[in-house]
Amino acid sequence: MPRAEAVVLKLRFPSKAKREWLDRTAGLFHQGVQLALDYALSAKTSNRGKIHAATYSSIRALGLPSEYCRMAVNEAVQVARSHFGLRKKKRRAGKPRVHTQRIGLGVSAYKVVGTALRVSTEKKGEFLWFPLSVPARFRDKLQYVKGDARLFRRGDEWFVMLPLSVPHTPTVRDGDGSVHVKTWDHPFRMDLRPRGWAGTHRRWSPWNSLPHSSTP
Repeated sequence: MPRAEAVVLKLRFPSKAKREWLDRTAGLFHQGVQLALDYALSAKTSNRGKIHAATYSSIRALGLPSEYCRMAVNEAVQVARSHFGLRKKKRRAGKPRVHTQRIGLGVSAYKVVGTALRVSTEKKGEFLWFPLSVPARFRDKLQYVKGDARLFRRGDEWFVMLPLSVPHTPTVRDGDGSVHVKTWDHPFRMDLRPRGWAGTHRRWSPWNSLPHSSTP
């Protein structure tokens, strides 16, 4: 079964026009999420189907493409479920807040090509390309990008969080009672005999070597 991971990458020097698109789309996405959340709170429901049916056309009217509308509904559902969960536990829950500097990217709204991110726009058939700052140790992993992603802003910089579905590497036993495990960067050997480990290994994490501020 594939292992779910994520990687956060910085968008490299987007032009003024691309920054304006990001800011404008983030504003529309925020409006869409807020619209769906307001309905969820007034109707006292976190049912995705009901929220989608009641608000999708209004969110679409804002000018967001269909995949962005779906992601706006999904985010509103998550916020509503968190809010109602706190109330169910009889914990103090104020009015839920919606993040203003993020854009949900559905699977059909983006594609990673090499070390660049291609995203769809409000105009059918038109795309924007964003070069990504990809450390060498992550480049091979981009082939496993799969699922909904997210653009978000921290300070003056924009980042993308990409979901990964990484296949497990099979474990092979040899004849001397040892197990050899092939991982992404470093093969290591674990001896099963009483003397224990013949080495140590740290599992790769998508958050290693990333500044704290880049975590959404």
